[in-house]
Amino acid sequence: MFHSFLHRLAQLSGYVELLAYTSLLLPVLLAAGRWRWLPRSLRLLAAVPAYMALVFGLMRLIGYYGVHNIWLAHLSVIGETLLYLMLYTTVLVSLRRWRPVLLAGFAAFAAFDSFWLEGLARLNTYTIALESFVVTLLALLYLEKQLRTGSAVPLLRRPLAVASIGIVLYLAGTVSVYMASNYYIGSNDGRGLSLLYLSNSLLLLLYAGLLSVAFTLVPARAVSSG
Repeated sequence: MFHSFLHRLAQLSGYVELLAYTSLLLPVLLAAGRWRWLPRSLRLLAAVPAYMALVFGLMRLIGYYGVHNIWLAHLSVIGETLLYLMLYTTVLVSLRRWRPVLLAGFAAFAAFDSFWLEGLARLNTYTIALESFVVTLLALLYLEKQLRTGSAVPLLRRPLAVASIGIVLYLAGTVSVYMASNYYIGSNDGRGLSLLYLSNSLLLLLYAGLLSVAFTLVPARAVSSG
C-alpha cells in the first residue's frame, strides 16, 4: 500500500510542478499592476519569478522534443542568483561597492562549475549550494537590518521583508533537493526524482504565495524604499 501511495505521488509530481511554476505568474502580475510605484529593489524582485517561469517553460518546450535541457537549469540558477545579488546590494547600502565583485565572482564560479567541475550533463549543485548560502545570508542581513529599523510599519507589513522570508524558506528547503538530484538522475530513478521534485514544487508554491503577499503590500502611491 505504501509503495502504491508513493507511485501515485510520483504520478502527481508533474502536475504539481506545472501548477507551482504557473503560480509564479501571480506575483509577476501583481508587480506589473503596481510597477509605477515599485522601487528598484521590488522591480528586481519581480524579475526573479518571471525569469524562473520563463526558463521552466523553455525547459518543458525543449524537453518535449527530446532535446537535452539541463543546461537551462544551469542558466536558471545563475540568472536567479545574479538578480538576488543586485536586489540585496541595492537595499544593503554598505554592500553596494562590493556589487561588481560579488556579481563577477559568482559568475566566474558558476562558469567553472558548469564547464569543468560538474559539466552540463548534471545539475550544477555546487553553484546551487553557493546561491543558497550567499542569498540566504544577504536576506537574513536585510531582515536583521529591518528589525533594527525604528519604523511604525510592522515587519510583516513591509514588502521586501515578507519576500525575504519566502526566499530564505525556499532556498533553505530546496538546496537539499537539488543536491540529491544528481544521484537520482545518475541511477535513473524516475520515481525517486519525481518525489524529490514534488517537495520542491510545494516549497515553490509557498515562495510564490509569500512573494504575492509582498506585492499586495505595496501601497498605491510612490514609495522610496523596498
